[in-house]
Amino acid sequence: MQNIPIDILKFKKFNVESIKTLSEYCEIISSNKFWDYSISYDLTKYKFNSKKNLVIKIDCKINSNSNITIGVNSKKYQNNFIFSEDFNSKDTNIRLFINASFVHDISHIIFRNSDKTINNKFSIHKIELLESDENFDDSLEQINSKKFEYFHEIPNELNVDSISTTEVCNLECVMCHFNGPNVEKKNGTLRIDQVKKILDTMKPGQSIMFTATGDFLMDKNLSLYLKMANERGLLPEIHTNGTLLKPVLIDELLNYNLKKIRISVDSTDPKQYAKIRRGGKLEDILSAIKYLNYKKKQFPNFKIEINCTLFKNTFNKQFEMEDFWRDKRVDSLSFNSEYYNSIKHRNIFFPPKKRKNCEIKSYFLPNGKIAPCCATCVVQHERDLDWLPKIDDYDNLVDAQADLVKMYNDPNSELRNICKECHWWMISDKKQTGYIRIVDFNKNRKELNKSFFSTIKNYIIN
Repeated sequence: MQNIPIDILKFKKFNVESIKTLSEYCEIISSNKFWDYSISYDLTKYKFNSKKNLVIKIDCKINSNSNITIGVNSKKYQNNFIFSEDFNSKDTNIRLFINASFVHDISHIIFRNSDKTINNKFSIHKIELLESDENFDDSLEQINSKKFEYFHEIPNELNVDSISTTEVCNLECVMCHFNGPNVEKKNGTLRIDQVKKILDTMKPGQSIMFTATGDFLMDKNLSLYLKMANERGLLPEIHTNGTLLKPVLIDELLNYNLKKIRISVDSTDPKQYAKIRRGGKLEDILSAIKYLNYKKKQFPNFKIEINCTLFKNTFNKQFEMEDFWRDKRVDSLSFNSEYYNSIKHRNIFFPPKKRKNCEIKSYFLPNGKIAPCCATCVVQHERDLDWLPKIDDYDNLVDAQADLVKMYNDPNSELRNICKECHWWMISDKKQTGYIRIVDFNKNRKELNKSFFSTIKNYIIN
């Protein structure tokens, strides 16, 4: 690994305060291996204000037909990226955004290859480090105010996000729009024949997430549904609050070749957890995870994932939670921003570059309706969206998804009225988004004794 020396050229004060300017011109040709690292800039020698966001401004020219990924990796977990996004020749004003909570943990600016077939070419002219008091959440409304062309291809096959089988839950989580303390609770549950119709439309080898607007483990037919998925060659996953995961139920579930068990846990402090997940106890979750890890000797292929919604008072505790769950031997930990007012988001990781078209999928709901996205899953609970397709109205569920896409493409549709104000489009990015940050503990365990830069390839033209 050849390090490029970086000189501090100037210090400026504007509405955004400039800390340092780094500069050394170089031209790079990447390898043709996907995600191969090309060049890095060491940030560990600089001291940043941990109360301010960091904005990294990059003067970088990317050649036509070239695609690169630029990111900032974690000092503690060097194989995880705090920020990472793709760029191409159309990107001329590149900004990397680091939330103040992560500033103390930044390690390197990394440039890497985003193409699987070609050697990408780009040149770096100047890198500037800026401090900012800007609230990243405000960027979502700013982006929504700009003109945007909505379009999605009409599908020829079913793209299932999840099957939410029941609205019934055993907890009353404070942020929940379905069963929280201040919302109307419902008890809709899918019929067996409706779930069968969905599974019959899917192809063998596909993953299927069983979840709920309540909790999937409250559905008396859960074992039947997992068995039905197995019989059709599907790979079942479940998403649950985890409080009902006792040894007897875990033994039963694992017999259905589960690919993943995702458990929602929003704090590692027992008292705070109890305040958020009303009716739940953190000790029950920890007991379940301990038993799940014990069962991995018999079922080594399933994964344990923790899903954590971040609040204003927990956003800066992410590294503390990483240490906690790493010690508990879970496979991965995903942090996500909090949604509010059904379609808005706050506590995002960084401002998105621009709005993107949503990936319209089929979200099958306990009341028999089909939603095209997370936003409408929530909105339809709060008010009747009678225009959503219903499972019972279609012989072929691909046609239902096609109708949802037509609504998305129609500027005069009821769906479009929701889209105009919505923030959920953030999740449509294929890689890292302002909505979610995933920590892969397995990757870190494998790389623990391996130098981070040992596989980085540099192709610098002198």
